[in-house]
Amino acid sequence: GDLIAIVRDEIVAKDVADALAVLCPDSTILFCPGSDAMPGDAAPASPANVGQRVAALYRLNRLRADEDRPRVALVSTGEAAARSYPAPSSFAAEPPSVAVGDDIDLGALHATLLDIGYVDDERVDEPGEIGLRGQVLDVFPADGTLPLRIEVADGRIGAIRRYDPVDQRRIDELTRRELGRATEPVQDAR
Repeated sequence: GDLIAIVRDEIVAKDVADALAVLCPDSTILFCPGSDAMPGDAAPASPANVGQRVAALYRLNRLRADEDRPRVALVSTGEAAARSYPAPSSFAAEPPSVAVGDDIDLGALHATLLDIGYVDDERVDEPGEIGLRGQVLDVFPADGTLPLRIEVADGRIGAIRRYDPVDQRRIDELTRRELGRATEPVQDAR
């Protein structure tokens, strides 16, 4: 059946999730980190931290409704399990996605990403940052490990390239990618 594993800290949780992914290749393994915001501090969690958590809870919410789904293991920490979260339906909103060949309005995508928590930056090298220059949108997905360069020609996506955040050189090309949220859904006041 399904499994929820609550472990001591995020390092162990990530190791357990990675081990389960190798040992159970036909299962869906989700890693849900706690917040990296300091307790008592008004500063929010980092976009990378939020992106990982929201992506895991979005996928978990989608899998709940799928009767033919694989087994699921959710690995997290006591700190994450003790948090108050919005209702599962709050994680149902599908994140924006891009695919080579799709019609696109880069200005509208840029505005959408700003609405879901991304921050404009001239040099996109950290999760949750975006930069629009003409017909090129650089975006570092909040739940990603590498930034993307989305190139548009004649209103269509011509290429989606992952690049090194340090030297800005292309690493490889993708055909499709979801661009996860950089903020958590708003929780109802109760």
